Amino acid sequence: RQMKGTFYYTMAKLSTAQQDLVNLKEGYDRIKHPNLPDYARIKPKYEWTTTNGITYAIIEYIDLRGGWATRISTEGRFIESLGKRVQSSVKKGTPDIMGVYLGRHLGIEVKNGSDKMSDKQIEVQLDMVRAGSLYCIAKSFDHFHEWFHKQDFKQLPSSSISKADHRAMIAYEQSMLGL
Repeated sequence: RQMKGTFYYTMAKLSTAQQDLVNLKEGYDRIKHPNLPDYARIKPKYEWTTTNGITYAIIEYIDLRGGWATRISTEGRFIESLGKRVQSSVKKGTPDIMGVYLGRHLGIEVKNGSDKMSDKQIEVQLDMVRAGSLYCIAKSFDHFHEWFHKQDFKQLPSSSISKADHRAMIAYEQSMLGL
């Protein structure tokens, strides 16, 4: 139903976590397009029940919060000219999403429905946590959101290097590259 100057829409009741993402996206869109009136804006839509939808929502949430995230595919790809599938160079067991938020590395494995972690995924999870990464097995966007807000992003892992060591590494790399 539409009245002049007002845009009505129907949307299923969202959880607090889902509404948080929608609000972040709407706020971002207002900043990106300040001259567009609210009634003309397209409401953000997310698929909350599929693995792909949950993955997209998590990546968007981290990005909108000022972090960085991307999807990692370990499936390989089909090369038509060869008529076969080639294996990915990504390590088996790598989580679906890799990200960084406030200087902390994030590994996020999305497991929807009855999906379970493989032995290789569990091995990679343990290796990443030992190396200082934060790791989440996300059963839903709401589950990820709850996990995300319980993290202490100010506390760096004990294995993190000092700023001086980091600067020295960068200077060394630049000298090796002739920069």
